[in-house]
Amino acid sequence: MPNSYDVGDQVRCSGTFSDVDTGALVAPATVVFQYKDPDANITTLTTPDVLISNPSTGLYQSVVDADDEGEWYYRWSSTVDYKAANWDKFFVKDDPFT
Repeated sequence: MPNSYDVGDQVRCSGTFSDVDTGALVAPATVVFQYKDPDANITTLTTPDVLISNPSTGLYQSVVDADDEGEWYYRWSSTVDYKAANWDKFFVKDDPFT
């Protein structure tokens, strides 16, 4: 199953921001990362935050501790300049040892 992990894995979630007109990668003033666990708990991080990395212009990453089985969702957005949003999901498999 694509985007499938085991309970206890750390999942790297990435988001990319680009200019709508030129396609060039950009660095929005504010970037928001949210993830929702299988119990519908939502965690929100906003730059600057040590849990959000920015390895290059337009690329943002954060690591989620996949500590529960089920579907997880995550979303990257910017709200000030270069407004954009995208979301994705991953699945955490049942751990047969617990």
